[in-house]
Amino acid sequence: DSPLYLATREGHIGTMKVLLSKGVADVPRPFHTLAVPLITASRWGCREGVQLLLDHGANINDVENNPDALVEASLRGHEKVVQLLLDHGADVNAKGGEVFGNNALQIAAGRGDYEIVKLLLEKGADVD
Repeated sequence: DSPLYLATREGHIGTMKVLLSKGVADVPRPFHTLAVPLITASRWGCREGVQLLLDHGANINDVENNPDALVEASLRGHEKVVQLLLDHGADVNAKGGEVFGNNALQIAAGRGDYEIVKLLLEKGADVD
């Protein structure tokens, strides 16, 4: 695992800042859901980490057989992270890679998460 991924997984924002300031990028990753720092920060609801990674050019819509960041945040009910991702141009209709065949709206609706469903619909999520 890359140092950036490990720092992100543990929520060490200071370490993430140091690594990113030195130009450390994530190394090529295996195809599993925890390998990408942005997805990891979204999964754990680490809004500050998500913002930091976005500020350093993280690709918000990079799925590549992984659930995307928006799907992860929606799955775990992290409303503030969902809002942040949407504000930064997350694809509201992207499906979660081969691992998760559903989009964020389907996942949030299945969880009964009214607030996230409302956010996604306001951003134009497809109800079909």
